[in-house]
Amino acid sequence: MADIDEQMNALLGAIRSSVPKGEAQERITYEGAKVMDKHIAQAARSEHYNDAKMHNRKRSKERTTKHLADSTMVFKGDIDGIHNGTSTAAFANARKSGIDHGRVARFLNDGTVKIKADHFVDRAREKAKPEAYSAIKAAYEKEMDHDDG
Repeated sequence: MADIDEQMNALLGAIRSSVPKGEAQERITYEGAKVMDKHIAQAARSEHYNDAKMHNRKRSKERTTKHLADSTMVFKGDIDGIHNGTSTAAFANARKSGIDHGRVARFLNDGTVKIKADHFVDRAREKAKPEAYSAIKAAYEKEMDHDDG
């Protein structure tokens, strides 16, 4: 019978073989982030998109900023751009869209002294979780099948 060290090393080897590495992990989490992004953009559009205002905004030539609902983005890596196997769904920052939409979304979601919180991002995340987990699972299975063959 193998001693405990050999058993633990065998178990660790089995676990490591089922955990994707680096870029593969980012490809897998990217699928879930795309689902989160879709749900957050839909929530922003349904709860904070005023068609009359947007019509006037589109007609104005000097207006270059995007609406909150049109400024969601998905990218591989964490919020700081560090590639650690994660992917992120976020609102565009001021460099990308002309206004810090993440900050605006936080005010609307969490509220301020003068703005009542409506928690649209929190609700969108909760609603998206089952679909995001399914997308991640499908991407994981595809990635692991690709690695085996």
